[in-house]
Amino acid sequence: MKKGLQFLSFSLVMSLLFLCLQGFAPSTGSISFHCAKFLNEYQEVNMWQRTPYYFTVENGVTLTATSSDDSVIRAEMVEDPETKGYIMYLTGFKGREVASITVTASDGYSVTSEVVVFGEQPYTISTDVTDDFTIAKGSAYILKVHCVYADTQTANSPSVVSDNENIIKATIMDYEPTADHDFFFRIEPVGDVGQSATLSIGGTVIHLHERLCTVTIGENKDLRLDTTTTHNCDTGDTYRFIAYTSSDVAPTVSTDDRYATTKLEGTVPGGYLYSVKALYPGTADVFARLNGETASFIIDIRIPSIISDTPSIIQLEPGKSYTYKLSVKGILKPKFMADLPEVFSIQKVNQIGNDYYVTVSAKPNTQGGSYFIATFPTSSDRSTFPVYVGFISTPKTSSVIPKSDTTDNFCLKQGQSYTFRLTNVNTFVAGTPGVFTTQLVKKLGNDSFYKITAIGQPNQSAGFYMAASNQPSQKVCVVTVQASPSIKACISDTTMPFSVKSGATYRFKITAPDETVPSFSVGTGGVFLTKLFSHTGNDYYFEIKAIGKSGSSAGIYTILPGQQPQKQCVVSVAS
Repeated sequence: MKKGLQFLSFSLVMSLLFLCLQGFAPSTGSISFHCAKFLNEYQEVNMWQRTPYYFTVENGVTLTATSSDDSVIRAEMVEDPETKGYIMYLTGFKGREVASITVTASDGYSVTSEVVVFGEQPYTISTDVTDDFTIAKGSAYILKVHCVYADTQTANSPSVVSDNENIIKATIMDYEPTADHDFFFRIEPVGDVGQSATLSIGGTVIHLHERLCTVTIGENKDLRLDTTTTHNCDTGDTYRFIAYTSSDVAPTVSTDDRYATTKLEGTVPGGYLYSVKALYPGTADVFARLNGETASFIIDIRIPSIISDTPSIIQLEPGKSYTYKLSVKGILKPKFMADLPEVFSIQKVNQIGNDYYVTVSAKPNTQGGSYFIATFPTSSDRSTFPVYVGFISTPKTSSVIPKSDTTDNFCLKQGQSYTFRLTNVNTFVAGTPGVFTTQLVKKLGNDSFYKITAIGQPNQSAGFYMAASNQPSQKVCVVTVQASPSIKACISDTTMPFSVKSGATYRFKITAPDETVPSFSVGTGGVFLTKLFSHTGNDYYFEIKAIGKSGSSAGIYTILPGQQPQKQCVVSVAS
C-alpha cells in the first residue's frame, strides 16, 4: 500500500500546522491529515529495506528530505514522473536506533518526525584500518575484515566498495573466510598520484555501506618494480622480476605461501633480481618493502588443464585394458590414479611432450565404477590437487535385472534430498561429481535405498547410474538442481547479459508481485548509477547509467521486502 503525503500552498499549510503537530486530522483530507499520518503513524522502517513514501504537490512546489543521522536512516527524495509528485525512500541501517526525518517544501514549510529502525544488525564487522591513509602508486594494501553473521545461512562475505573505482579499486581476495571469520580485500591505486577515493564497508544481504576511510594515492621516492600489471602463469612456472632501488639493502619480498614462494636471486644494475614460483592455482600479491615504501604486483596462477580423447564415461570389461590419450597444459607432471583402486588399475604411462598415453585395466571379477583422476604434486602445504579425467565402469553379464522405482528425469531444489528404491543393485553413482551427494541409507532384502542431496548450483545436472553384480552400469535418469524458490519474485524484461556504452542509459521494466514495492540494486559500486524512472501499477521502470570504465561489469538485482536479492542479469560497460 502506498504511503502518501500531500503538500499544498504555504498559507494553507501554516494555518493547519498546529493541528498537524498535535496529531489532529480534519475530515477534509487536506495537508493536515496527511501530515498527521506521517507524524503519528509512519514512525518505523525495517532494517535493510528501502521504504518508499509518496507525496503529491501543488503549484510547482518542490520537496527535499534530510535525516539527522545518515548512519541510522538514509533519506532520499526523488521526483515521480508518473504523478508529477515525489517519492521519499527511507533506508534503515542501525536497528533499535532513532533519527529525525525532515521533509521541506520549497515554499518554506517543513515537517519533522522521529523514525525508529526496526530489526537487528545481521552481522558484526571490524577492520584493521579505520583512519585515512596513503598508498603508493604501483603498490597495494591488503585490508583485513573481520565479519561474523548472526545467521550463517544469510550471507558468506562482507563487501568493501570504493566511491570511484577509477582511482582506488577494492577486490575481495578470498570468498571463503578463515577459521577466525577473517576476509581479505586488495586495495589497489589505479588513478593518478594525489587523487583520493572513499572506501565504504557493509554486508552482502543488501549493499548498504558505511564510510570506512579515505585512501590517497602517493608515490614512492626510491622503490619500484619492473612488473606492475597482473602476471598470468601456469602452476609450476617460475617468473623473475627486478626491484629497483638505490639502497645497499635488498628489499624484503613476500607473497602468500599458499600459492607461491619468492627468492632473492642476486643483484642487477640498479636493483635486485627475484624469482617467484607458482605452487598452487589461485591469485596472490607479491610485495616488495623497503624503508617504509611498498611496491607490488599480482600473480594469477592457472590450474592445469587436461584434454582427453575419450568420452567422460566408458565401460570396461573386467580384465580388459584401454589407453587414454591425455594432453596436459602446464609444466607440472601429473600422476594418475583410480578413485577406487579395487575397480581398475594404472598399467602403463608413456609421455611424449605434453601428451600422456595412460593404459588402464579393469580388475578381474569386479563390478561397479570409479573416477579416473590426475593429481598434480606441488611443494605447497596443499600437497596435491585433483583433476577429474573420466569415469570407468566395469560391467559383467548376469541374469539379475536391476530396477529403479524412478526412471524419469526430474529436478531437486538446492539442499533438498530424494531417495531412490533400487532392486538387485550393487552400485549407484552420479556421473558428474560435485552436484549431488549419494548415500546408501537402508537395505531390505534385494532392495537398496539410496538418498541423493543437491549440493550443486542451479541448472547443474548429473546422470545417475545403477549396476547389478557383474553387470554394466545402466542409466537411471538425469536430475537437475533447481534454485530454492522465494515466496515472491520480480519479473524483469531483461535477463540476458548485455553491454551499455559509457555515458549511455538503459531502462529495465520490473514487474513486482501483488502490491509489493521492489528495490533496485547494482552489485558492484562505481559501474552504474540507478534511479526509479517511473511506475504504473505493479510495473516499475528503473534506469541505469554507465559511469564505470570500459570492460567493467556489475550484476543487476531486485529486492523485495524481507527477501534475499534476486539477480536479474549482468551488464557490462562498452567503450
